[in-house]
Amino acid sequence: MNEKLKASMTNRIYLLGELSGYQGSGKLQEFYALREEHLKEGSLFEDEVFPANNTSISYTPNKYKEVIWRRPTELCKNAKLFIDGHSRFDASQGSELGDCWVIAAIANLACHEELLNFVMPSDQGFDNKYAGIFHFRFWQYGKWVDVVIDDRLPYSVQTKKLFSICSEEGNEFWSALIEKAYAKLHGSYQALIEGYINDALQDFTGGVTEIIRSGTVDTTHLYEFLRQSWEKGALMGCTFKRKLLLGLWGDHAYSITNVKYVQQQGSSEKIPLLRVRNPWGAVKKNVLEWMGAWNDTYVQFLVSTNDPDGEFWMNFEDFQKMFLFVVVCNIIPESLSESLEIRKKWKLQTVEGLWVNGVTACGSDPVEKLVKNPQYVLTMEKPDVNGYGKCNIILSLLQKHRRAQHLQNLEIGFHVLQMDNQSSVSTPLSACCYNKLKCIVDNKALRKSRDVTFTLILDPGTYCVIPCTREENQEGEYLLRVYSEDGTNLKYFDSKIAYNDEAIDASIIGALKEKEEVPEEEAGELFAKYAGGKEGELSWPTLRNLLLHVANGFTKEVCRSLVAMLDVNRSGTLSWAEFRHLWTNIRNWQTCFNLHDINKSGRLEGSELRSAFSALGFSLHCNILNVLARRYSDGNGNFTLDDFLLSVIKLKTTIDTFKKKDLANNGSAIFTLNEWTEHCIYS
Repeated sequence: MNEKLKASMTNRIYLLGELSGYQGSGKLQEFYALREEHLKEGSLFEDEVFPANNTSISYTPNKYKEVIWRRPTELCKNAKLFIDGHSRFDASQGSELGDCWVIAAIANLACHEELLNFVMPSDQGFDNKYAGIFHFRFWQYGKWVDVVIDDRLPYSVQTKKLFSICSEEGNEFWSALIEKAYAKLHGSYQALIEGYINDALQDFTGGVTEIIRSGTVDTTHLYEFLRQSWEKGALMGCTFKRKLLLGLWGDHAYSITNVKYVQQQGSSEKIPLLRVRNPWGAVKKNVLEWMGAWNDTYVQFLVSTNDPDGEFWMNFEDFQKMFLFVVVCNIIPESLSESLEIRKKWKLQTVEGLWVNGVTACGSDPVEKLVKNPQYVLTMEKPDVNGYGKCNIILSLLQKHRRAQHLQNLEIGFHVLQMDNQSSVSTPLSACCYNKLKCIVDNKALRKSRDVTFTLILDPGTYCVIPCTREENQEGEYLLRVYSEDGTNLKYFDSKIAYNDEAIDASIIGALKEKEEVPEEEAGELFAKYAGGKEGELSWPTLRNLLLHVANGFTKEVCRSLVAMLDVNRSGTLSWAEFRHLWTNIRNWQTCFNLHDINKSGRLEGSELRSAFSALGFSLHCNILNVLARRYSDGNGNFTLDDFLLSVIKLKTTIDTFKKKDLANNGSAIFTLNEWTEHCIYS
């Protein structure tokens, strides 16, 4: 295996559910430990996480009543992983499950032995150390994940065949086991119904996929691109969207298994051909193949065959007429060079992020909302070698876990803007600054696809990248990847967290002067009344009673938090001096809330959260806004006054506590476990 590829694959293999952000039921499963345990016991592994029952097949109870589960050793006398090696013909789609996109990708994987051996480690089988347990590796959003399964496979009583994928050889099971592991990764077999071959190819390789629509690229250039990509080891597929025509099936994914020129006998002309495979293979009866020129029976073909194996040749002109999209998955991103003659060494940077409802899931239009999405700054200091003064980069945005959570893909994309002088724009980018910059990529990049990838040729410099969804309030997780030749600096383009309680916005001060409901003198009288004099102390219940006289009152949790915020000696009460400080804060915070509650609904919209906190002297990163919304909003990103107060209190106490320990003022602090636990509990 290419050493660079091997190193990138083997940096770290994660167990399914480990640090994934999406964890199914059950504990983490380590293949070698489990296999050794069952070998010692003389038992066969039974997977409790992905059990051999209907829940692993379908979301709907009892949908597939005619399915039983059998191990390969129960289905035949001489079960094997491979018979005479592996080939694309070992993966043919059954009649029960519409996962042609997965089968087509598995057939492609079979053409790349080194990749297959990585996805399916070779130290397992039905002979040595067989314990009914297998494991497979899939790429998931920047990480390779190891998926453990038992070998009980769903078997149709009615057809007397495996429920889905099967090999032409009745006792060969590697492809069926890969499919089961992939189904477990996504939660069930049903989760594999209907999908895109580019997603499966990416999961099997970790590569970068390009989706090319037929007719949008010059024919000669596209064929050369496909041919050279094939020679460099790319995996390819295509989709046919029309109804049944000349033997091609509508709404169906196909594999591309070869791309080459063929010279006709008696002619110097070279014909551009592609070999295409229907994942139904020879398993389904009466499967039609391409019936146009260069099909299996075409007399002009040098190597003619009539085998009904689902595979056939086409000339490129017919291919473009019939297939709507071509998918190219580059195993090694260097094959994505804009100039196909130049092979580059690419460096990768990744960041993970969130779109959170009401806060950072703000859609793509208008600009005033777009800029509230997470932003990143991309810096390229020098041009590529032989890049003619330019930088070639590949920018890829993936949305995470949609299929496993039974959700449709969102329409996603990104805006890319050139920033000549980063110091001349706001951080993060405001709508006003956005409109002054040159836009390189805009809403035209939006697609309803798991992965949106663009190859860009840019001048060295600084750029702002804004991942977004088409519509606002569409939550999701994403992975942003950038490949470059000489390396880039990709990081958040956002504020650093800070707090200055003296930097109160003038609008708050002005509003307080216009309407002074309870002057400080009266506040002192109220304190003395409820605390038993100016020398007394206020507990949270008495503070709550006091506040009923000056506001509509606050919840028990708000009052507890208000006391804890200023209770330096942990007495559980507030002195007059502490209450005076608290009184100022409450007035400022309540006024800020009212000013930013634009429609006077009694709720602060999450999209106004950043500006509201800014008015109080806070500088916040979008990740902080996200967790505030998760913790304190109503689930739709809206904050009541109590929600807002709790979030302000938590921020203020956390920052103040950190500053006390940051003695060098360098953004670093050391806490003992006892100190940190005390702060977390009492704040």
